Amino acid sequence: MNKFINIKYNTPSNRDYCENGNIILYATQYEPFSLDWAYYTDHLNQIPSINVSWYLYYKDGDEYKQSLVGSGIGSKGTISDALSFIPDVWQTIEDGCYIIAKEGQNELQRFKIIIAKSAYDISETSDAVFKLTAYGKSNYSQDKDQWVDSISGATTTFTNVTYDDRAGWTDNSLFIQGTGVTATIDYHPLYSLEQDLSNYGKTIEIEFTPVKSSNDDDVLVRIGNASAGHIDIKPTGAYLYIGDSTESTVHTNYKVGER
Repeated sequence: MNKFINIKYNTPSNRDYCENGNIILYATQYEPFSLDWAYYTDHLNQIPSINVSWYLYYKDGDEYKQSLVGSGIGSKGTISDALSFIPDVWQTIEDGCYIIAKEGQNELQRFKIIIAKSAYDISETSDAVFKLTAYGKSNYSQDKDQWVDSISGATTTFTNVTYDDRAGWTDNSLFIQGTGVTATIDYHPLYSLEQDLSNYGKTIEIEFTPVKSSNDDDVLVRIGNASAGHIDIKPTGAYLYIGDSTESTVHTNYKVGER
C-alpha cells in the first residue's frame, strides 16, 4: 500500500516550475509561505487519515538541517488545513532545499523549494541568548505541550491550555484566552538586573496581538518577577518597575493605531 501527498500551488509568473519532471516551489525569506495539500492512498478501504508533519530541509554552512514547519491531519480525499510558515533562511536551487512531508519517521514526499533572500535583515543578532518561535507548532503535534528555546533550552509550562480553538496553536502562533490560562517561559532576562535595571541595557522583542481585551489593567505579558524588577505589557502600553516598587518607572503608551 502506498501513501501520497498532493499539493495545490500557484507558480509565480516568469519562473521555471519544473526540474526533471518535479515541481519547484518558490518562497521569500521572512515572508509568509502557504501550500494547500491533501493525503490519499492507493488502497480503497484502509488508513482513512494520518498525522503528517512538514519539515524544511535546508543547507546551513557545510551541513544540512531539518526544522519542523507545520503539522496536521491528512484525511483521505479531503483538503487539509494549509501548511503555512515564514522561512528565516534563504536557499538557492544549488543548495538542494526541500519541504518534506512525513508520517512519523517515514518520508511520504518531498518538494524542492527555492527561498529568495530578503532585502531586509531581521534575524536575531549573532550573540542572541534566547529564541522562541511558534512556527510549525500545531494542536495535532505530538509535542504540542512542549515549547523549548532553541538557544538555551529554556522550557515553557502551560496552564489550562486545551489545544483547541479556545487555547492552543494557530497560524504559527500561540493563542490563549481566559482567566488562569497562561504560558510561563522559564527564562529570566531581568534576573541579574532586578535591583538596578536603570544601569543596564537589554533588547527584548516579542510579537503578540491582543484580542477583545476590555480592561486596561489586564497584564497581557509579564517579563520578570512581579515582586521584583519587571515589565508589564497592558492594553494601554508597557510599564517598567524597578526593584520592589509598585509604581512604574517608565510608562510607554502605544502610538496611534498600534493599540
